[in-house]
Amino acid sequence: MPALSKLACTILYCLWAVSSPASAAIYACKTPTGTVFQDNPCKLIVASADKKIKKKQFNNLPSDIDASWLEKPTGATYKPWCDRNGCECGPYDRVFDAGMVLAVADALYLDGSWHRFDNYSLQLVQERHNGSKKIELKAAQDEAACNIRMSQTILRKYTGRALKELRQAKREAEDRGYDTPEVCALEDVEACEIYSMYELYQRMMQDIKALKLPRQAAYTPRLE
Repeated sequence: MPALSKLACTILYCLWAVSSPASAAIYACKTPTGTVFQDNPCKLIVASADKKIKKKQFNNLPSDIDASWLEKPTGATYKPWCDRNGCECGPYDRVFDAGMVLAVADALYLDGSWHRFDNYSLQLVQERHNGSKKIELKAAQDEAACNIRMSQTILRKYTGRALKELRQAKREAEDRGYDTPEVCALEDVEACEIYSMYELYQRMMQDIKALKLPRQAAYTPRLE
């Protein structure tokens, strides 16, 4: 074969090798932080990015609540699971019969839940001889821990949308003059309902304000 033909064949082979699927490919992968070029299929980096984003969103603290209130109780036995209808945690559950907004309002009572858990934990440590009493205290501790963890999950998942709904009700109450308790004395059901939402928003904001302080500074656990 003439030398020129051999050279042409060599060039064609090189071009084929570069464009061949068997050769190394470059993938332009779109991620939440921009386009990334890599030699692996895009799904690998996208899956990793999605996982990081979900973890970051789950760890966002609602309304600047101090992180100490959202810590996992030491020795908690069960893991909570919640949706818009309620929560389950081992043998314990919480049903949102009154709606999501009130479920969030109840979940903000974390100081009381932690207080019960700390008290049962102290009693469990101090109980050295009575086996049946220790079993009883452990069950009470587990229930208190579940109440904490269900409340924490509710706050992480639903505080934002609950406060958004309540802010709208607050504006409506102020615009229509329904932001005073006197409207409920007029037997106007709609006005009284709007005022109740207005009052609930004010109370929840006070509860959130209290939870912005570190949990250890809120009270000293004691035996009851």
